[in-house]
Amino acid sequence: MQSTIRFLGCVDPPATNYFYAHTQFDAQGSYRVYRGIQFIFSALNMSNEVFGFYNGSKIYPVQREYYRPTYSFGVRWRLSSDQ
Repeated sequence: MQSTIRFLGCVDPPATNYFYAHTQFDAQGSYRVYRGIQFIFSALNMSNEVFGFYNGSKIYPVQREYYRPTYSFGVRWRLSSDQ
């Protein structure tokens, strides 16, 4: 059984932490140009979602983290062209 503490009409949250709803879209890909040479691309958090969790109710946030979408690209070169 869980006890609740009241102070000036406010109820303390229970001691259970929950994650905020979080739907993040990521993608990555590569394209082989020639033996041993590839173009690579990645995209993280394309939907710009907030990450965090709360204690018992959403009115008691514990932690919130804000990340912007992150994109990267580059060239991968391998000396061994056995591919």
